[in-house]
Amino acid sequence: GRDLVSSVFSSLLSSPPAVALYTTFPAQFRAVAEVMVAVGIMMEILAFEWGSSWMIFAGPFLFSIGSSMNSIIRACILQHFAKNNNNADVVLKEANQDKGGKLVG
Repeated sequence: GRDLVSSVFSSLLSSPPAVALYTTFPAQFRAVAEVMVAVGIMMEILAFEWGSSWMIFAGPFLFSIGSSMNSIIRACILQHFAKNNNNADVVLKEANQDKGGKLVG
């Protein structure tokens, strides 16, 4: 049930009109996507603590939507920084910086 609904919404949020909107305001949508992921994780944890059935459904749903938005926005940002067909180099550097940022804090 929830995986199917989540997949449908993720597909809708990955449509060309949605991607065009994300590329217009990437910073704002990146922040919204990160908040959705964090809230989704927190809802899933609290659902078991509070015994809430709707939170068990909504948590992974928000996480899935936020993750798909994050992936699309990240690709748009990396394409913006890439020049002269060096996407692989940009992706590698960004991934290393992201890992370094997570290690440092």
